Amino acid sequence: MRKIIPVIILASLCFTAAGCKQPETADIPDLTGDISVKGSITANELTASAELTRTEGVWTIDFTSPESIKGLSVTIDGNAVKYALDGIEYEYPANSHKSLTTAVAVLTDCIADAADKENISVHKSGEKLIISGSADNVAYNLTLDADGNITGISAGGYVFDCSGESTEETSSAVDVGLYLK
Repeated sequence: MRKIIPVIILASLCFTAAGCKQPETADIPDLTGDISVKGSITANELTASAELTRTEGVWTIDFTSPESIKGLSVTIDGNAVKYALDGIEYEYPANSHKSLTTAVAVLTDCIADAADKENISVHKSGEKLIISGSADNVAYNLTLDADGNITGISAGGYVFDCSGESTEETSSAVDVGLYLK
């Protein structure tokens, strides 16, 4: 009993002393509303510019470059997935979404998972907030700036850099089908 009392006193002193730091906690911004982020997506040999938006619960990604996929649009509305390019549209049946491994599905699932605020870890790195978790068995890191804006997503081999720093885009033709299965 005599040995326990000094340990308790030392522990309580440590928590009140200026030299002992408590882990820094951070509030997670609201990620449930409308979202619009522009950036570059990198996956294997493909790097492309795109805008990812969520309006009234409907996700859309519009690719702006390189020329091989410029104008491609992917929309996820609930479980329905629609691809559109040059006026040609193809919609997957509502029950097929979970079997899709598109960049859009991976990226949007990460944001939706972080918005739930369950089973995630959050830490600060300088002025950045990094949320880590797993959505549909894919580990991710979602990075936000000091204002709560998304600056990057890394998940399942995809990196979406929204920091505003330029990234060299792919200029050669690539097999876009690899990313749209």
